[in-house]
Formats: sequence, C-alpha cells, structure tokens
Amino acid sequence: MRIAIFGGSFNPPGLHHRAIAEVLAREFDEVRVIPCGPRPDKVVTGIIPAIYRAALADLAFGGMPGVVVDLFDLEQATFTRNWELQERFASMGEVWHVVGTDLIVGGARGAAPIQTSWAKGAELWQNAHFAVLQRPGHEIDARDLPPHSILIPLNVAGSSTEIRDRLGRGDDIEEYAAPRVRDYIERYGLYRAPIPGTWALRLRFPAERCDFASTPDALPGVREC
Repeated sequence: MRIAIFGGSFNPPGLHHRAIAEVLAREFDEVRVIPCGPRPDKVVTGIIPAIYRAALADLAFGGMPGVVVDLFDLEQATFTRNWELQERFASMGEVWHVVGTDLIVGGARGAAPIQTSWAKGAELWQNAHFAVLQRPGHEIDARDLPPHSILIPLNVAGSSTEIRDRLGRGDDIEEYAAPRVRDYIERYGLYRAPIPGTWALRLRFPAERCDFASTPDALPGVREC
C-alpha cells in the first residue's frame, strides 16, 4: 500500500487543502492528513486551541474516500518530524512525504531545505519517497528532485494565511472554506481577533506592534520540518 503523508498546520483548513487531498487520493492508496501540534518556529500554530483545530480537520476532510485524519500530534501537543513519521507508518506500506517545490530547490547541489533543515534530512532525501506538489508557474529543475519522487501538478489556489487575514478583517470566507468549517469558525468566533500571523494585526496596531505579521504560506498545508 502506498501512503501519502499530508501534514501541515491546517490552521484553518480550506478548500485548497481539500482539493490537494483529492488529487493525492487519486494517486495513492491512502492519504494521511496530519495536523501538527505546537511549533516554536510558527507562533500562530498554537494560537487556536488543539480541540478546535482537531474538530476543523475532521469537518474539512471527514468522509473523503481514501483520506484519513490522524490527530496524534494535536492529541499529544507535539510536532512529529518527518523521519519519525517515516518510522511510524513504515509497517503499513510505502510511505510518501508530501512536499512543495520550495523544499526541493537546490537539491542537485545538496542545498534543498529538506537536505539542510530537516532532522535526518540528508538520509530521507536519499532513501524516502516524496510526492512533490507543483503549482502553475512554479517551474523546477528536474535535477533538483529527490531520487525517489514523483511530481504532481496542481491547479490549486489559497492559503490558511489568506483565510486568517480575511477573518481577522471581518471579511467573508465563503470561497475559501467548506460550509461546515465556516459554520464551526463562526459558532466559536475563531480567528476573528487580529492574531500573530495575520495581516489584520497590521491594520489594528501601529507598525511597531506588527513583529508577528507573516507572508502567505509557500504551499498550503505542507509541513516543513
């Protein structure tokens, strides 16, 4: 069995995440959606309590054929590295790590973020399998691809950052999130206050209070570890 590990913050999960999962489900026997726990390098990940993020993930991906939502990171308030995920799921089948093209740029020179920034990244690069998601306009050098990889073209737009920005400004997210996700966010008032990681913070506070404002995600929902 070929298992795609689709990890990320999904904070919140949008229609773009669901579209990616649908593409992956056509390619692999099983897609494991794994929302990550708190991350010291991404402050916004811990802003929304895990219980809400877990519910949102279930609402966004639940019932999708071939897709399983795995909440062990949220339940344990941890962030499982990719080499640990490799070991965790190896007994179930052939593990494929879902990544964006930004994480493989420079691979031919040994300078890709996977090789230089991930724990045991150089070993994973040589031995693990990677499903590389490619958005339109993001061309790559084929020589940068990991030895065991496939390139999966996408036609998907959107990011969690964009959704948070819109919610923080009080804008509608009908085109960005599924109805049940929108209803849950509205019911509990999630993401409505300007929070770190949203441009809405810049609108509410002076420039000196905007240290946490971030740029949109390079690729929605793809874990970088």
